[in-house]
Amino acid sequence: EKKPFGISLDAVLPEQRLQGYKSLNLNNAYLDPTFVREVLCYHVFRRYMPACKANFVVLRINGQNWGVYVNVQQINKDMLRDWFVDEDGARFEADALLPGAVLNGSSLTWLGSSPSAYYNNYELKTPQLANPWDPLVQACGALNNGPLGTLNAVLQPELAVDSALWMLAGQIVFVNPDSYVVTGHNYYLYHDVFHDRLQTLPWGVNLPLGASFLAGSTVTQRTTWNLFTGSTNAGRPLMSRLWAVPQLRERYLAHVRTMVDEWFSWAVLQPRIAAYQSLIAAEVAADTKKLYSTAAFTSNVTQNFTTGTNTVAGLQVLVNGRRPYLLGHAEVARPAPTVTNVAHQPQSPPLGATVWVTAAVAGPAAPVGAVTLYSRAVGPFQESPMFDDGQHQDGAPNDGVFGAALPVYGPGSLVHYYVGAASAAASGGAMTFGPRTAEFAPLAVQLPYLPGSGPVRINEFLALNNSVIQDPFGEWDDWVELCNQSPLPVDVSGMCLTDDPQNPTKFQLPAGTIVPQLGTLLVWCDEDGNQGPLHANFKLSGNGESIALFAADGVTLHDAFTFGPQATDVATGRLFDGGAPWVTFPVPTPDAGNELPGCGARAYSAQSYASHTMVLAVAGSPRVGTTFSLAAQGHRPLAPGVLALSLAPTYVAIPWLSLAILVTTDPPAFLQPVGFDGSGAFALPITLPADPALAGFRAYAQAVALGAWPEASNGLEVVLCP
Repeated sequence: EKKPFGISLDAVLPEQRLQGYKSLNLNNAYLDPTFVREVLCYHVFRRYMPACKANFVVLRINGQNWGVYVNVQQINKDMLRDWFVDEDGARFEADALLPGAVLNGSSLTWLGSSPSAYYNNYELKTPQLANPWDPLVQACGALNNGPLGTLNAVLQPELAVDSALWMLAGQIVFVNPDSYVVTGHNYYLYHDVFHDRLQTLPWGVNLPLGASFLAGSTVTQRTTWNLFTGSTNAGRPLMSRLWAVPQLRERYLAHVRTMVDEWFSWAVLQPRIAAYQSLIAAEVAADTKKLYSTAAFTSNVTQNFTTGTNTVAGLQVLVNGRRPYLLGHAEVARPAPTVTNVAHQPQSPPLGATVWVTAAVAGPAAPVGAVTLYSRAVGPFQESPMFDDGQHQDGAPNDGVFGAALPVYGPGSLVHYYVGAASAAASGGAMTFGPRTAEFAPLAVQLPYLPGSGPVRINEFLALNNSVIQDPFGEWDDWVELCNQSPLPVDVSGMCLTDDPQNPTKFQLPAGTIVPQLGTLLVWCDEDGNQGPLHANFKLSGNGESIALFAADGVTLHDAFTFGPQATDVATGRLFDGGAPWVTFPVPTPDAGNELPGCGARAYSAQSYASHTMVLAVAGSPRVGTTFSLAAQGHRPLAPGVLALSLAPTYVAIPWLSLAILVTTDPPAFLQPVGFDGSGAFALPITLPADPALAGFRAYAQAVALGAWPEASNGLEVVLCP
């Protein structure tokens, strides 16, 4: 009875959602008595490649308990918005089981130049697009045709090769044969419009970690499943072609090392497996429809389980058997360099400045060979050699620090970069990257924009609106607020708002749109233009992207801001309307000015809201002639710290410390030593004299806990009341 379910929440009511999601894929833990395999693998995969969320649910139908299911996020626009700048590209499910599919037809093999040859092998999910098949056909042509010697250069503009190698590494390390690797399906392809490349996305990850006979009929065969399985299979060109290029083979091996080092060990996986099972154990025991016994739910964690003719590997048996095989593989065991301290200077480059990237590269087990800077703004990553010669902002010659200048990118570009290093060819040329995630989670530098003119600016926005404000239709949609700092109304008819700087005219403000003098205008970012003229045709990504405001000509840039991951119901905006710095607001102010009206206090935080570990607030009223306190909580007990008080705010991010300085030292800040008590809190009383002249006095405060790893609170603006 425990069939899987696919549920469309919007089948009857178009806007209906469950916690923001419109599709549920409820899987029944087939060949997984433990219930944890699928959720566990998606959790790991999301650390290295775009992949679905997965969780556990209890399903009840008309009050009847159908037990525990694994719920996997649908690969749709909502999911793509989490990972890509633009979610509007062509999307395909590669499905070898479609009617009329040909052998190996869904595994990126070359089927000819006619799109119709691909129709029965890939299910197109976006038929409304013009020429949606072209990116797929072009990628298949580049992958399969032409000499191997030029494959990397030809393929990179068509296919996200690094991500494809991560997908292969994940499927093979975690022994998931019912995937591209063996069956040639269970993955999606998405045309990333912003970078104009095809992107692979894992899907159907429900038979990993030794559950399936497709990786061998015995558990021993599955623990030693070939790291290069399918390398000679022309029907799997991602393996047979990519692994035949030495540079790409070494990149794949680097990803295998990273995944094994960071995740594929029983010491790392066991606590998460135990936590998952503890969460669902009672519901599994009560599940009368589950496919396997309650005893198997527990025992298959550490022991093999036989069902019918198939033996499902015990999770501990599989991991403890496979890890030594992987680490002992001759190519995995080759010594690779280490890459640390990757950074760029200057941190906030002025217009036209050269940006230098440096990295510390060491080869304790083998001499260092080539060191390469990879960078891009749009499209594939460019490669630039790095040097340890004292002439590339790298310090002294031969000191182990390598440097290179970023190539020239246009004003306003968000440039992503990372560093790769290989051991000397004589030692095998093994590669590593810094960060180890390579293209998936590189570092970034924002280049300055060429400023436009006009008084209207982007003032505040909210990308994850769960409870702040509803649109006129009662929906919790994303929004962007514009502000006008002019004493006169401004007609913004025809001006363009976009989340894609490469598509500046994406949404055009309708005729007759006015931003009142010293006022604001709210635009709903909900892809729902039939609800009104101020409902834009894009949504904001909670994982970060860009917002830009262009003139009606689509060329003149008025304002832009690039942001990172957002927190639910926390807005990002300007601390002062229309001005700097950009911060986050735990209490958003949609369609109203951001500045503190009158007196009192307002909290603001770093652009990376999650970086704060303490909350600083005012206890009492900051009123002339009274006593109030600046109080912080949320830090480790009995630690030393300081409270910084200043006459002006600032914003200086220190990424490697996950810390941001929010009060300026110019003019100088007053530093008051404080000590955190046994609960990790402190309160500093401040007594104000009864002097009416103090009313309106403004100051800014931030608490910083000292130690080997400093931590900071939010910022606080305090304006004294009469």
